[in-house]
Amino acid sequence: LSSGMPHYDPLSYHNGSVWPHDNGIIAEGCYRMGHAEAGHRIFDAMIRSALAAPGGSLAELHGGEASDGGPMEVPQACRPQAWAAGTLPGLIRAALGLSADPASRELTLSPALPPFVREIEITGMRVFGEETALRVKRSGNGYDAAASGVAVRDRSSP
Repeated sequence: LSSGMPHYDPLSYHNGSVWPHDNGIIAEGCYRMGHAEAGHRIFDAMIRSALAAPGGSLAELHGGEASDGGPMEVPQACRPQAWAAGTLPGLIRAALGLSADPASRELTLSPALPPFVREIEITGMRVFGEETALRVKRSGNGYDAAASGVAVRDRSSP
């Protein structure tokens, strides 16, 4: 619920709390629909939440008021939580526009990294049954991308 709703409670399980997993899905939609700035804001908020959390892991949900200075633990939230743990890798995949095309056996990208991310390197990634590493780095107004053992096609390039 929004803070303007009568039953809003920022520390309740469903009436005002923030679910990292759901926000990751929202960010993915923002990136896919060309609203990278909105995706960046969610990405940034989830990174800040993880950095503020014990051990840097996102709980199932968190809450709190903006005036409280940051996320607060919701007492009944699970930690660790599998779907919360998938939030940050999912945000990276969404910001990279990363997918694997089995027909062409290529990794395809459409990067739109948040301003605070200059480079991403993913190692030990399994693609088409092979282990590969992917590196995407800002270069001028675009990106340079390379992977070991698999072709990479940047869909954002002409």
